[in-house]
Amino acid sequence: MRSIRRHGAIRIESHVMEEETSATEGPDRDRLEPPTAEDPRLQRVIRELYRTHTRIPGGTAGAVRQEVRTGERIGGKSHIRKAIERRRQLQHLLRRTDLSDQDRVTAQQLLDDLRDALREAGFDA
Repeated sequence: MRSIRRHGAIRIESHVMEEETSATEGPDRDRLEPPTAEDPRLQRVIRELYRTHTRIPGGTAGAVRQEVRTGERIGGKSHIRKAIERRRQLQHLLRRTDLSDQDRVTAQQLLDDLRDALREAGFDA
């Protein structure tokens, strides 16, 4: 067994080495720990998407999905507007910023996750 540190979380693996999955695909999509970024603008967006006090996994996208599943607002407010605003910020960062390759991957994964959550809520991206 070995442990791997990934975005602040430690994952224990057995003797089989497997390729890392993306930050917002599959079972990691609804994680509690946010990804990290080198670019301070992207890191600010991540802090907005993943608040430290939340108990809903998946950040803002997870909150939108929860609202769709339950029909109830999280914390008394809808997260759809916030998701739309963060989607716009991520699109802007991907167009206008000289991001590192890893930050570009992270931003694209976050954007894809928000788009998927908004589609589930009936808002085409």
